[in-house]
Amino acid sequence: QDLDGRSLLYKENHLEELVQDDGSTEQCEIDERANILTLLKGEKPETKLWIGGEKYTITRIDKDTMNNVDVHIVMANRPKRGVCIASSKWQYIIGMYDEGRNPKQTPANAHHAVCQLLEYWVNNGY
Repeated sequence: QDLDGRSLLYKENHLEELVQDDGSTEQCEIDERANILTLLKGEKPETKLWIGGEKYTITRIDKDTMNNVDVHIVMANRPKRGVCIASSKWQYIIGMYDEGRNPKQTPANAHHAVCQLLEYWVNNGY
């Protein structure tokens, strides 16, 4: 797999076969950026979460307040890998982990690192 940072985080809009509620499949356009922005409003995107062309299962969406600023924190995973996405008033961060590459890269460690950066941003007006 190409380990270029941009390709890990983003793929241009693309078509994917998605299973519908009735069990049928439908080809849907995936807009990764729009899906992330939807998540950071506290909502689940219709086409689920895709990052770098790969589908992630959303496991947690939290809304909290830090220093009087509303923040959103999202956890999502796929086998042995996952992401923690968080937003402050002006920015968002995506922290990725891959337990297959390094056993210390875990959901808890990703969450901790992302939340530390988020707290720094909020405390410094970002």
